[in-house]
Amino acid sequence: MKIFYSKRFHFMRSSHTGSKPDRRTRIALCALLLILTGCTGEMLQQWCSDDRPNWSAGIPELITSPVPGRYQTGAVRLTLYNNADCAIERINIRFGLFDRTSGLSAIPGNGLMEAVSNVTIEAGSRSELEISLDPWLYQQADPAWLIDYLHFPEIQYRGGSRWRDPFAVWRLRGRED
Repeated sequence: MKIFYSKRFHFMRSSHTGSKPDRRTRIALCALLLILTGCTGEMLQQWCSDDRPNWSAGIPELITSPVPGRYQTGAVRLTLYNNADCAIERINIRFGLFDRTSGLSAIPGNGLMEAVSNVTIEAGSRSELEISLDPWLYQQADPAWLIDYLHFPEIQYRGGSRWRDPFAVWRLRGRED
């Protein structure tokens, strides 16, 4: 491989046509591709693995009427099925609320809310989760809002094993009716 220099630029060129780039060039090109696309090893592992979730969920529903003693501004209700061989002990939940007509966030900031549920869902069973909107809202939830981007960044199972989805590959959306 010859290296050609000029006053302002330098570049590499193969000494004969039709050859493959050498190992260092291929590694540099792969690293550049990963940097430019923002991919990390964890992201590639998530996309390329067959690590399907051991859970399934119903369509999330926005509850706009208060329930005394539980929540005042509204809640997000969701049925979660545990298809794993062991019980779920902790669930991290992340979701956003958006105006259906404008598409803008209903919550100031980035619009994403995160909650933790310490509910126990035994293997092979289901549970209805209700996430109160009281920590984020100071007014009644609007029926025109849409639940979007609901996902579980981490689910912890009995015995300490965890299922992770930090990039929301497995996400849910509320009803659009």
